[in-house]
Amino acid sequence: MKMSFVSSDIVKLFGEEKGYSIIKESGFDYIDFGQPCSLYSYKSGLYSESFDGFISYFKTQKKYIEGAGLKAGQIHSPFPTYPESGDKEEFDDMLRALKWSVYAASEVESPYAVIHCAMRNGWRPDTDPELTKKLNFEVFSILIPEAEKCGVTLALENMPSQGKPTDIPTSAPEQLIEYIDMMNSPNFKACFDTGHANVSGFGCGDYVKALGKRLVTLHIHDNDGTRDGHTCPTFGTVDWKDFFSSLSQIGYNGTLSLESDNFSDRENKLTYPVCVKFQHDILDILARKYM
Repeated sequence: MKMSFVSSDIVKLFGEEKGYSIIKESGFDYIDFGQPCSLYSYKSGLYSESFDGFISYFKTQKKYIEGAGLKAGQIHSPFPTYPESGDKEEFDDMLRALKWSVYAASEVESPYAVIHCAMRNGWRPDTDPELTKKLNFEVFSILIPEAEKCGVTLALENMPSQGKPTDIPTSAPEQLIEYIDMMNSPNFKACFDTGHANVSGFGCGDYVKALGKRLVTLHIHDNDGTRDGHTCPTFGTVDWKDFFSSLSQIGYNGTLSLESDNFSDRENKLTYPVCVKFQHDILDILARKYM
């Protein structure tokens, strides 16, 4: 059973060598490599360096990951894909960063790069879904050739909606499916986020079965159904029996990737490793019982 844990906070707190070793010692064999997302900043930081300098960082990260006996199961690309300001220069910079993140995935030998859709109205209700779909077609058409070149599959993530489920693009399963099928590419599939579905009012099991073979990777975490809390599984209202049994029904054989980073006190070095191990064991129990 392949299980992974999100890496960006733990590496920020402990550094690479110790952070990755804690993940491995907790029982995980894979990481959800978060740094390609967490290190993005408009016109500063890692993505403002030369491409060679950018890639050099990930070459070093690969050595740390492999040195800990881990593999990168997926990376998370930068977001928001479309700036809420609508500023063209910022949008162009994000498109460049998204393309570069695909090369980062390739460098650490991650098969998947998780991306968000372009949300033309940000977190406000989408006033023109067809225009938003057109914008996303343009964005994905730029990214897919880069993914094909690098041997990476883009995994489009379902977004949370706290209003009507269809207010936010790709929140509802039919929206996510429409976007994936629109691109008709073997390098463009789905990442299913349990917490996002739960806060949007969708049963995780039904969502998984709707995606079927489009589903290639996961973000697993819990919440109380009112906010995207990123808490440990079983500490919220997600129906985990339904979720895991549905994964089994569709023949899912990918990584079970925990994104429950808010359960651990990220500033507390003393207790953080214990919390990571605890979360591994919860995930292991649920998967063995219900898959």
